[in-house]
Amino acid sequence: MRGIIESKHFTDLATNPYFSSRDFKAVPAKYRALIPDYIKDYVSLNQFAP
Repeated sequence: MRGIIESKHFTDLATNPYFSSRDFKAVPAKYRALIPDYIKDYVSLNQFAP
């Protein structure tokens, strides 16, 4: 999912079972770019790895 949002291939969300294009559109437009950047810079994703 990170790759989809970073590459801005939002049409790929239509087939993503975890985060759909409907979910993406539910986020206010001004935050759609800010949230992924914030997560990338400040959230340790290692804790979510299997």
